[in-house]
Amino acid sequence: MLEVLANEKGFYFFKFSDDEACSNVLEVGPWLFRGMMVILKKWHRRLNLSKDSYSKIPVWVKLFNIPHEYWNEERLSHIASTVGKALYADSLTGSMKRISFAMVCIEINSFCDLVDSFDLLMGDSSNPKLGENVEILVEYQWKPKIYAECKSFGHSITNCPKLKPLLSPSKNVSAPKLQ
Repeated sequence: MLEVLANEKGFYFFKFSDDEACSNVLEVGPWLFRGMMVILKKWHRRLNLSKDSYSKIPVWVKLFNIPHEYWNEERLSHIASTVGKALYADSLTGSMKRISFAMVCIEINSFCDLVDSFDLLMGDSSNPKLGENVEILVEYQWKPKIYAECKSFGHSITNCPKLKPLLSPSKNVSAPKLQ
């Protein structure tokens, strides 16, 4: 990265030495800065600079207590899909070089609850009495705020585009003078 610029509206611009470096940063995310997720977009001349609200965002989660026989791509993806849409695993999880937890990037939906744990039924799914439950613990790298009023991420409640202000000021209002 060559340079970081900022404007008065709180947008940051990252200048890279070449397209490959830029593509690498865009593909590796999601990125956190001071505990907040940063949404990155590749700049083009007609890019609309607005702080959008999102109903789906990617988040890294750690999944603990996964039984050894479930450590393969298909089963880990199935387990992660209990929390959200599984996007991809980190390199240590993908190569099975760390089995104390699985680190998976998932897409969460603002209309769904964020779970801290869930039960995994092991064994014969056609006959639950033959299987046993294992509690899978979920730890979020970053737990985004979901605003109940509009069910979206990406803005504070005071800046919610779906909430109308209680009072709308008139152009012809005069305030009393204080003495």
